[in-house]
Amino acid sequence: MSELIREYYNNNGTLKTKKYYNIDNKLHREGGPAYVEYYENGNINFELYYLNDEFHREDGPAVILYYENSTIKCEKYYINGKIHRENDPAWTEYYQNGNIMCETYCINNKCHRENKPAWIDYYENGKIKYEAYYINDKNLTKEYNQYKNKLSKQTIKREDDINKLKIIKIVCKEKSDLKLLELVEGKIIALQLSE
Repeated sequence: MSELIREYYNNNGTLKTKKYYNIDNKLHREGGPAYVEYYENGNINFELYYLNDEFHREDGPAVILYYENSTIKCEKYYINGKIHRENDPAWTEYYQNGNIMCETYCINNKCHRENKPAWIDYYENGKIKYEAYYINDKNLTKEYNQYKNKLSKQTIKREDDINKLKIIKIVCKEKSDLKLLELVEGKIIALQLSE
């Protein structure tokens, strides 16, 4: 497939953007970013990977944004135009010092992570600021926190047992209200969901 490359320059003569198009005039490039924009100092501002006008990259993030000093600001993983990544965050933002600002887990354009938070915000020092639980784009943070608070009132020998909950067991059915929870020596042995 033939490609057309368009370059745009700043008033000072430095390259501002470089775009790759296919014969149908769609942003498209295999093996590299189809759209690159530069800061006036020549450092990359962002790189966007497209196939047929859709964000797409199988071997890394399809969207990469940089701070002016070239450290990574944001990475997003896309497959066929949908934000998607198995087992790792699909969207990560960074502070200028390189520490993670937030992580979001997505599958097929939906915020989703089983057993752990799907959205995590961090303070600049790396400590967790906020966590949210999602399954198939449904925010279950309120349910999880209510469940966690209910557990904390039970006799639990270790705080870790609360954090090891498998949230998917609570929300895998249409009706997800917790009815009964049995704990033996601080471990969950049975969950029963309301009908």
